[in-house]
Amino acid sequence: MPILTAAFSCVGRKGVSGLSVREVARLTGLSTGSVTHHFPTRRDLLHSAIDFGFERLVPELGALEPGTGLGVLLEHYDLSDAARRSWWRFVFALMFEAESSPDIATRLEQGCQVGMDRWRTVLEQERELGRVREDVDVGEAARTLVAVGNGVILAQLIMSADAGSAVADLAGAVHSLRPHPEPAAR
Repeated sequence: MPILTAAFSCVGRKGVSGLSVREVARLTGLSTGSVTHHFPTRRDLLHSAIDFGFERLVPELGALEPGTGLGVLLEHYDLSDAARRSWWRFVFALMFEAESSPDIATRLEQGCQVGMDRWRTVLEQERELGRVREDVDVGEAARTLVAVGNGVILAQLIMSADAGSAVADLAGAVHSLRPHPEPAAR
């Protein structure tokens, strides 16, 4: 939805306090009245943007072909795409606001849980395909991969790291969960 992605851009550039219905209207080519018709308050717009981003930007992994979810999930951390870069700038801007805003903190926590659930789903699918060791605690691995993923995002946003190599680092973390090859017989 263009209004919500415009909110990503606005908050990502100026922080939550910089979210302006007028600026969102300008970015979308709509009137301010059209924006406020759908989102009566700035807070409604902000909450809807948060929910939209966490719930809809990554496709439902259970609906994908087995074995393809990992690629889809890793792609979500590649910021060479302008829309994903805007989303992640938005998320990190929200983190600063969360300290003083319990409603945003709650939504970010829920979104983080969505991320962990997606990683857990992918890791369980990978385990069923024999691509993740049986001894791996999938819940703990999901938490770790979310943290590594956030580091990959920061590297791209702050340190201008190459998206391909940054995502390769995350893929390397996933690779560490793979079964160990059997030693060659002597």
